[in-house]
Amino acid sequence: MEAVERIIINYDWLTFTFLGIGLMLFVVNFLDQDRLRQLLVLPFSSLYFSMYENTSDTLLKGFTILLFTASNLTLSIFVYLIFQNQYPNVLSTLKNPLLLIMGLVLLYWILRFLIGRFLAWIFDVQSLHNHAVYTKMSYYFSINLYLLVLVIFGVYYFDWQGPYIIFVMVVYLILLSIRYFHFVKFMNRYTFVSLFYFILYLCTLEIAPLLLVYKWSLG
Repeated sequence: MEAVERIIINYDWLTFTFLGIGLMLFVVNFLDQDRLRQLLVLPFSSLYFSMYENTSDTLLKGFTILLFTASNLTLSIFVYLIFQNQYPNVLSTLKNPLLLIMGLVLLYWILRFLIGRFLAWIFDVQSLHNHAVYTKMSYYFSINLYLLVLVIFGVYYFDWQGPYIIFVMVVYLILLSIRYFHFVKFMNRYTFVSLFYFILYLCTLEIAPLLLVYKWSLG
């Protein structure tokens, strides 16, 4: 009888990481419980933006910084688990694969920040850029809260195997699509933003940092 390959996940460090994320969300909930609740339903209701001002200084508050850290950790674990299930040989060659993935995710956001600031300065749209960043980051936080729940269930209840991984990826892609749909609606409010500049903005901020991170990771 042919042996079936089984991916063994180290639950100790995962549990420790999930506890760290849970602690961050506990503090976030303590800082502003109502805002966190509105953020949870953001993909299905835009009431969040009418209740909370979308100013640039909001991105520097403890509420946002903790959510940013928790979201990046969640996404890093998600990517790590996919690689562990689909490409275990790749991870076996790395000393600290999860830390490397976390570093790449952080590098992506740093590149996005720098490129975004540069484009905003070039086209003199700093205010629009700040609003756009606030909108997209809010949706990023929201969908990663859902991703966290799906990943936890996948690790501890569904053993994180092929069919469930596909299910999580489909749900995440749907949530990302909702995020971009609302972002396009947001950009349409500014009639001076032409289709050309909008496509340039998306390609530069979304694709360019990914390509740079990918090229760096291969090195």
